[in-house]
Amino acid sequence: MSRARRSRGFSLAEMLVAMAITTIVLGGAVAAIGVGGRTFRAATAGMVATPSLDGMARMSADVELALHFTESTATAVSFYVPDRTGDGAPDLLRYAWSGSDGDPITFSMNGSTPWPIVPSVSNLSMNYFVATTPADATWYEPAPPPPDDEIAHGRAYTGGTTFHTLSITGSVAAVLEPELRGGDNTFTVTRALVAMRGSAGGGDVTIGLHRVDMMYGVPEAIPIVEKTIAQGDLPATVELVEVSLDNTVEFSEGDFIAIVVSQDLGLSGGDVPLENSPQFLTDGWIATTNALGKWQLNGTKDLALEVYVHSWVN
Repeated sequence: MSRARRSRGFSLAEMLVAMAITTIVLGGAVAAIGVGGRTFRAATAGMVATPSLDGMARMSADVELALHFTESTATAVSFYVPDRTGDGAPDLLRYAWSGSDGDPITFSMNGSTPWPIVPSVSNLSMNYFVATTPADATWYEPAPPPPDDEIAHGRAYTGGTTFHTLSITGSVAAVLEPELRGGDNTFTVTRALVAMRGSAGGGDVTIGLHRVDMMYGVPEAIPIVEKTIAQGDLPATVELVEVSLDNTVEFSEGDFIAIVVSQDLGLSGGDVPLENSPQFLTDGWIATTNALGKWQLNGTKDLALEVYVHSWVN
């Protein structure tokens, strides 16, 4: 009689071995998945970081080329860099961030519509240190150029004793053509210094910048800009009195300008010394002698004054 076959199960030792092998296999699979996930995250993080790093590197490179800063805050900087558009003038760059988490850093040039160069920013400070070093470079900034770009024109006071007394019928003016630096073709007038002194019982004095009526060689009636000097501020002896005539009106090379000096309150405003000069329409002078305000030309004397202009290539 044959023996019945016994069914055989796993022994405890075999089950432990099998579980250990399974654990090793699953652990390897999980580790592989983890490595793959980290690799994917690193790759995608690199995709996000690359444009951000490129944008910051671009901004840093531009700042290193800055010629002159016009704006500097923690969230925005504006500055001029050497010509990039081929017109011979420096270009104005602006980098800005709103300060709000998640907003981009934007870039614009010469007032163009800003566009993002860093897509999303959480925290940023654009503060920087400035070091000034000597340089030979010369650059021009349209309206207005740097202060050291001023050019003086006119005739210095040499102590002449011929005076023109200002009154309601006696304004005085100088007509001149500013000489610009070589190559410049555009200028604005910034200030004037006129030799004068106050007079007893006189009124205020007005100094104005006028265009010139070239048909008659006289100032146009309406000033571009004018400033009034109170009688109490006029010197007792002849001195150069300075007034700011800074404005945005642009003149072209070859244009004449007129500086008009007049009293302001219907009284004698002051005494203006005159210098000998035969050069009318170069540095000459003209004066009114009647209530109608008609200009009477005089080509033998002129005002003692200095006129300052900014000039540049336009």
